[in-house]
Amino acid sequence: MADRLNEDEPRRRQSGLLDAIFDVVEQTPDEAPKADQSMFRAKALEQIDVPSQVDQLLPLTSRMTWIALVAAALVILAGLLYAASTQRVEAVTTQGRAVNLPGLAVVSSPANGQIDDVAVAPGAHVTTNEEIATGTTNTGGQIDLRSPITGTVWQEIVPIGGAVSVGEEVATILPGGKNSTVLAPVPESQQSLVDKGQSVELTRSDGEVVEGTVADVVAETLPASALGDLVGIPSNSDALQVMVVIDTETALDAGEPIGVKIIQSRRSLLRQLFEFR
Repeated sequence: MADRLNEDEPRRRQSGLLDAIFDVVEQTPDEAPKADQSMFRAKALEQIDVPSQVDQLLPLTSRMTWIALVAAALVILAGLLYAASTQRVEAVTTQGRAVNLPGLAVVSSPANGQIDDVAVAPGAHVTTNEEIATGTTNTGGQIDLRSPITGTVWQEIVPIGGAVSVGEEVATILPGGKNSTVLAPVPESQQSLVDKGQSVELTRSDGEVVEGTVADVVAETLPASALGDLVGIPSNSDALQVMVVIDTETALDAGEPIGVKIIQSRRSLLRQLFEFR
């Protein structure tokens, strides 16, 4: 029985609270509330203080939390902008030289002997079959060295009085023509990655980067040592390579060494990320 009374007590209190609220609403201006009714009404209103309860249930976010959230958003935004503006370049890289086709021509000694006289200096223009140097064989014969092409003397390898052997290079000749062609050997394994019309970045000896285009890929494969002779890059390797011919609108110095980057693709880091996904 006592339990039944205890259970009914909250209901009576709730009913009394509602009655007090209704009394206040229905009360006319002429009616003066009694003292005990005013006290009861004040206590009832205190119990239904909803705004304070909402504040307790939903606390405001602190200033430091907002600062942290804004900082995190800025970091993410900066990362996205960097990824969108930074490009990843895939390319075939090699070393070449500003040399017109068919490449450097080599003047070689036909016999063992000594160089007695050099007729031209580096930079001099020569024509086909023009005398380059003379010498004497070890048996007293005459050595007559002539240019195989029309062009410019690039190097004198053996000076006057220097000894030579059969097949040894005495001088090299740059072929004539415009100074805007670069020859660059590429390993045979990368031949399929290079084709006419591809863009090329050419880095000159002074660090300047100029644009070029693949004009031709010579299908014939030769040992690296042979192609190295054509572009003046000595090599003892027998690995097979192909010659790539590159044209540029920039005037280059004859015989100038050139860094070559044949572009395969350019993709931003952001694009690469989405393609990876």
